[in-house]
Amino acid sequence: MHPAHCPPFVYENHPQRDQILREQNAKLISQIATGRFDPRTDAADTRPAHFSLFSLLCPPAYEYYAGHYRGCNKPCLTHYEVQVRHDPRVGYHPAHVSGAMAELAMAIEEGLDEYDELFEEQESGLSIDEKRLMAIAFACQIFVDFLTVHPYANGNGHSARLCLISILFRYGILLRGWHVDPRPADPPYSDMIKDYRDGNQTQFEEYVAQNSFTFDPPRFSVS
Repeated sequence: MHPAHCPPFVYENHPQRDQILREQNAKLISQIATGRFDPRTDAADTRPAHFSLFSLLCPPAYEYYAGHYRGCNKPCLTHYEVQVRHDPRVGYHPAHVSGAMAELAMAIEEGLDEYDELFEEQESGLSIDEKRLMAIAFACQIFVDFLTVHPYANGNGHSARLCLISILFRYGILLRGWHVDPRPADPPYSDMIKDYRDGNQTQFEEYVAQNSFTFDPPRFSVS
């Protein structure tokens, strides 16, 4: 669905794919663990992280596929469309990507404000485990919404997982076996995402909760 004169962004067969993504995954996870990756800014705008992940994997002379949304003012991204065979809801029209991502960034910022306050609140009547389940529900929604927009020509799953992992880490939640790269086991990964869009959010939220462990205190401070 990319413009006919433009090369598709297919990095899977790049000879250095595994090495590059393994190194970048380790770097990003380290940044999350040490507080250098702040979901308030870095999950709200994943373009710098996407560039770090994929700039060396783009087709020659098309390095701008990394770190830029579809629909931006770049020759082969202005009209670059994407499709996911098993779910036609995925992949906003290029002209709508920028606005959708601005709305998602606002949702992340507002959600973090809400949950930062909730975790600081001592009189809410909620246990820390209940608060964390609510944070998981929020992070899962951001994750699926990101994938539905599919803002990049490729590498959307990596960027969505980066958002999910960093938001959960903020509230003291670590996911077992989840990395920026590689993707989690599939099945059930893709099926649960599709089911979430179909209205069955509980299955994916429970899967995330069951495949996580917690630590104290949460890694955030209220500004």
